[in-house]
Amino acid sequence: MLDKIEKDMLDKGIMPEKSVLIGLSGGVDSVALTYIMHKLSEKYGFMVYTAHLNHMLRGEDADRDAEFCREFAKNLGITHYEKSVDILEISHKTGDSEEVAGRNARYDFFMEIMENVGIELCATAHHKNDCAETVIMNFLRGSGISGLKGIPYKRDNFIRPLLCVCREDIEEFCKCEGLSYVTDKTNSETKYTRNKIRNLLIPYLKKEYNPNLVDTITQNAEVIAYDNDYLDLVAEREF
Repeated sequence: MLDKIEKDMLDKGIMPEKSVLIGLSGGVDSVALTYIMHKLSEKYGFMVYTAHLNHMLRGEDADRDAEFCREFAKNLGITHYEKSVDILEISHKTGDSEEVAGRNARYDFFMEIMENVGIELCATAHHKNDCAETVIMNFLRGSGISGLKGIPYKRDNFIRPLLCVCREDIEEFCKCEGLSYVTDKTNSETKYTRNKIRNLLIPYLKKEYNPNLVDTITQNAEVIAYDNDYLDLVAEREF
């Protein structure tokens, strides 16, 4: 899997040249990403940093995750940044959902570190399954092709090196490499729309209609992304 991700990053031109910040939650995806980027940094000579935002939503579990990330980065010799933010309070103030408030706070934190330290890129651990979930969620809410192109490999200074692999591949990789990680129990709940799609809708569609659903959706999303980029190019040129 490491070779596949390395090749994909080189093909897409998203390999860091100087430095990269990893969004480290402690879950299987971000642990695999941090480990892989650390390995690639030894080969390509860029610096790796990690950042963890404690959302303060899960009490002792959230503190456990923060401690795990701190130790994981320390064991790899990686400079680590962390911060605690009351996402529930922010959600109440802004009227945003906890999901949106948490995402905005994370990206604000990442950008703050990048600006202060002078870090080139930030890598997040989105993978094929996340992309498929995003496409389905946007389709159900109503979207043009811009919402059906999924998650981009690169947007501004943010890269997603794991988009070429699925969650099952990542879990198997961590098992083979002996990497431990923490599990967020709220991921199995169906309180949030994305969790409903992940835990209920996609398994049903895979069972009843297409066992390769995630690959099918992400392949379609890539085609749609090419169409969207071309139409944007034409619109910019003409108007």
